Amino acid sequence: MYQIFTRNNEPSGSLDGLMCSRAQCQYRVVHCHPGKGNSLTDYILNKRLSGYFIVLLEDHMGGYHHTVGLDIASKLLFDPMEKSVLKLNSVSLDIACGQNRKFVKFKIAAELKHFRTNEKKKKKRKYKTTDLDSI
Repeated sequence: MYQIFTRNNEPSGSLDGLMCSRAQCQYRVVHCHPGKGNSLTDYILNKRLSGYFIVLLEDHMGGYHHTVGLDIASKLLFDPMEKSVLKLNSVSLDIACGQNRKFVKFKIAAELKHFRTNEKKKKKRKYKTTDLDSI
């Protein structure tokens, strides 16, 4: 059973635990642009094979007031209003939109990208200079 947050420092499958488990790794948030001809929803759900996203859901009544986390590779939806993590599918997206509401699309999305901080930075190449007065 996955949980959204770990409780009492217990190791469990959680979004918080997942992010903390990446040793020596930091994350940054990057606004998601699917490119011309792609809808944001189609791009994230059908074209991406992996990635962590924070998305703002839009429902059939035009409301967009709830944000959830997505793990595309594991097909998981992290909804802070639920006690456990949901499988990423149309039913769970409807649940995340609220009672008597149906999911339509992602209004806005941001991808959590990670990068390693323990990698050595490349040194700038120093070029030898010649003193023209000594020639």
